[in-house]
Amino acid sequence: MPRQFEKSALQKFYYDLTQIPGLGYDNSQFGTNPLAKFYTRRGPKAQSVVVVLPDRIGILEEWVDIPFSDFLNKVAIVGERALGELETGIFHTQTVMLRTTFGLTHFEDNRVFLLDYACAQEGKIAPFFRRPVATGSLRFVLPATPDHEGTLYITVEPFKDAKKELFVEVRGVFSSQQSAIKEASNFTSNALVCRDFINESVFPYLNQFDVAQNPS
Repeated sequence: MPRQFEKSALQKFYYDLTQIPGLGYDNSQFGTNPLAKFYTRRGPKAQSVVVVLPDRIGILEEWVDIPFSDFLNKVAIVGERALGELETGIFHTQTVMLRTTFGLTHFEDNRVFLLDYACAQEGKIAPFFRRPVATGSLRFVLPATPDHEGTLYITVEPFKDAKKELFVEVRGVFSSQQSAIKEASNFTSNALVCRDFINESVFPYLNQFDVAQNPS
C-alpha cells in the first residue's frame, strides 16, 4: 500500500547505498514526487537511478554501459536493503523492463524486414492507408502459466537510430499471485526470466526471417 517515508530514513537509505562498492549513486534529491531520487550520470547519456515513490521503488539503467551482472547486483542490493532498512514489507508485484536491439545481417532496412518480409505485408498496406508508412511493430502478450512465471509483454519495431537494427522490448510483470517477492533471489530471478526470454526466444524468432533472399 502507498506510504510516506520519513526524510531521515530516506537519507540513511541513500547513505548506506553509497557505502556499497559498485552501486555508483553519487547524487540525491528528496521531495514529494518522487520522495527520493538517487542517481549518477556517466557521459552524455548513460545514467543509473533509484527512485522511491509511496507505492514502489524503481531501479533504472539508461543507455546502459555496465554488464547485466552488475545490474542484477544493484537490483538485489537495493531491493534487499529496502525490505530491511525502509521496512517496506514484501513487494506484491515486480515489473522488469529490458530493452535491446537486434542487428540484421541480410537486410539493409529494418522497416522492410519487419513489415514487408517477416509480416508479409508488402503491397498490402499502401492501397488501403494511401499514405507513406514510417514504421510499424509486432506486439505480443504471453500470460503467466503454471510452468511460466510472469506475464510478458513483447514489442518489436524498427530502431529509429540504426536502419539495420530492430528495437526489442520485453516487460515482465510478476505478481504475488504467483509468488511473494521478499528476498534478493526473487528480484534477480525475475530479471533473468526476461533476459533469457530475449536471448532464447525473441532473437531466434527474428533470426528465422533474417536469411539471404534469392534474387528475382
